[in-house]
Amino acid sequence: MPVDLATLIAAGWVALFWFRNSRDFSRIWTAAAWAAFAVVVAGWLIYPLLRR
Repeated sequence: MPVDLATLIAAGWVALFWFRNSRDFSRIWTAAAWAAFAVVVAGWLIYPLLRR
């Protein structure tokens, strides 16, 4: 399991550095970062309500 996770992380870094100068990739990366941020914030706000 840890080897699979490390391989996945390494592949992500390689893709990030490979496509970092691509304008379309930067738009997708920005959208993915905002989506991840929204999920974390929503979970942070909703979790206490669901816990009760």
